[in-house]
Amino acid sequence: MISEVLEQVYKKCHIHNIWLADTVSLEELTEEDEEATVPPIEESWQSSFVGQSFEDAFKFLATTPLEKSLNREFIIIWNQALYERKSWVVICRIDENGEITSIPCVAHMCMTFIDSGTEHRWSEYLEEWRKDGKPIF
Repeated sequence: MISEVLEQVYKKCHIHNIWLADTVSLEELTEEDEEATVPPIEESWQSSFVGQSFEDAFKFLATTPLEKSLNREFIIIWNQALYERKSWVVICRIDENGEITSIPCVAHMCMTFIDSGTEHRWSEYLEEWRKDGKPIF
């Protein structure tokens, strides 16, 4: 299923630009880890961040060397049940004050949002989600 989402994002953006986090230690982070993940992905694949909090994921990103070209503001959370039910993923954002908020997004559009330059509209999307239950896109 994760491969399916990666392929859908590729069809929309014409680039593989999602990195599946498979390490939680800087010592384990290699140059290849900052590269996008190209499907197919083994069905048995599981992130080592499973069972950790959003905060843990953002703390890890904050400690990566700045020369690594990883997005430190947004992460995409995969929940298989949510994807199967609605074809959504969850985009989480950490702001400059360390506050983390999250909004569901139509899975194949997640990188379109992150790469579109509309992240300044996050508060509008968040309000629409809280008020109307409307995901991004």
